[in-house]
Amino acid sequence: MKILIIEDDTLQSLNLKLHLGELGYHKVSVAKNLDELKVATHNSIYDLIFCDIHMPDADGIVLLSSYLKNQLSSGIIIVSAVDDTIRQLTMGMCRQLNYNYVSALAKPYNREQLAGEINFFISHQLNFQARTNKKLSFDIDLKTALTNNQFFPLYQPQFSFNTGELIGVEALVRLEHPTLGIIPPGEFLSKITDLGMMKDLYVFMLRKTTKAISLMNSSIHLSLNINQELLDWSLFENTVSICEQTGFPLNRLTLELTEEQAYNPTSTALENLARLSLYGVKFAIDDFGTGYASLEQLIDLPISELKIDRVFIARATRDYKHQQLTIAAIRLAHALGLQCVSEGVENAETWEYLKDLGVDICQGYYTGKPMMINELNALHYTAKKTKVKNTAKKSMKPIVLFDSQVVRANATARMLAKANEALEFITSTYVEQLRYFLRDLPVSIVLIDLESYLNLSDTEQDEVKMLLHDRETIILSNENNKEHIPFLATLIVKSEDVSKTSQMILQLIESKISKRKKSSQSMLSKREQDVAQLLLAGFSNKYIAYELDISQKTVSTFKTRIFQKLGIKSLIELAQAFNIS
Repeated sequence: MKILIIEDDTLQSLNLKLHLGELGYHKVSVAKNLDELKVATHNSIYDLIFCDIHMPDADGIVLLSSYLKNQLSSGIIIVSAVDDTIRQLTMGMCRQLNYNYVSALAKPYNREQLAGEINFFISHQLNFQARTNKKLSFDIDLKTALTNNQFFPLYQPQFSFNTGELIGVEALVRLEHPTLGIIPPGEFLSKITDLGMMKDLYVFMLRKTTKAISLMNSSIHLSLNINQELLDWSLFENTVSICEQTGFPLNRLTLELTEEQAYNPTSTALENLARLSLYGVKFAIDDFGTGYASLEQLIDLPISELKIDRVFIARATRDYKHQQLTIAAIRLAHALGLQCVSEGVENAETWEYLKDLGVDICQGYYTGKPMMINELNALHYTAKKTKVKNTAKKSMKPIVLFDSQVVRANATARMLAKANEALEFITSTYVEQLRYFLRDLPVSIVLIDLESYLNLSDTEQDEVKMLLHDRETIILSNENNKEHIPFLATLIVKSEDVSKTSQMILQLIESKISKRKKSSQSMLSKREQDVAQLLLAGFSNKYIAYELDISQKTVSTFKTRIFQKLGIKSLIELAQAFNIS
């Protein structure tokens, strides 16, 4: 391997050259300044260049951008003690200049670290050469390959961070070449696009994957990637038609598009998005954080899911900047009531970190690599057999949140339900809807956004007052001012962070539930409490009589007395009083 060292410090260059020699690399040249660099690179090509950033007559950044060409070397390793930000910027510049391999070695370093960098470079070169050879011999007719079923899907599982359940898969296209084996999409998708075959490939993948998942007798969701070309096509008609043919519910289908594809949608694209959303199809922004769509545009689209790009996830546990960007993306998703998916989770450390941050769904090699349908079927069967049953049931009557801001209301309700699965939250955005909920449902608590209430007409405000008479009510206000509250209610001062507001609401509701439970039980004698607990456990009067050493008639008497004291008429209401159903 032919190596060039660009380093003005004689001791540093000599030390690096000696280390390279000890590792078995002896074809090493040194350039201490710009003139020596011009001589060293005249009619010479190097496998690898080590370049210091601090140089006397022209810093390493200028040398890399202006005097060196990517044709002169396969790889660049930046060797410097500069700040990490400058090092990362320089590496980014080199990648933009199309250097094949770019890395960095911070001073001071030892021989083991140097050996590791060179091994990374060699491994990269071997992989690059293999990919290059594959591309050079990749002469298959893609149209014929599609007709002959040489394309096929792999399925990468998606697991819930909260419950550990297998809840969905992303279908990833692959091509089976007769001599080269399995070819990833990066090798053929651009050619598919050039040939105008993207629509054909989408139809093929949608039909194949929806049929396969339908035959699994499973309720898992399916995600597929789409692009701008598909959005400007008859996407709605084709998607609905295929799913009807394969028996796959549209409300379990998610179509993923990148920020770039969502950046400037046409009228046809918006029509497709709207009609598919109307039929239950969900949309996700893939590789979130790497594109250039404005937040305003994303809010205007029917997006239900943000997928944080693997670039941020891979470094989230060790790189401060990527960590903060990941946290910001998660908070944004939750504040807008969106599902948050992490791509590229490769180890337990990352999984634990993201779970603590509140990410909803995990996708990555740690929980499952892309797999064939038979492997997915086996995984699904195993997951069903070993799944720990979620014993949390709805513990009380539903809780209604009245808020005219739909996005805020849905985001708050979603966070509350996620934090306590035993509670059921319903959102209401206008008075008539609130009236129907309070009329038709056994509502226990009403949450009222004060700003939304004050923006109502006088007539509507009067109606809300009447509806909330004798109802347990919690007011959500931007300030601690009880003068504007027109009825008896508990006040919560909202935070700008929706998640913090949700925590305060949940603490208050759980406190109220706990008091109700204690109040209900305090009204009963010890023996009545024992009977009530056995009734709720599903035991018969005969068993209860045997267990408590009393007669069945006495059990019936206790049951009647319990119902009278608590003012209830059924076991369901008894369970609600005891906060367990």
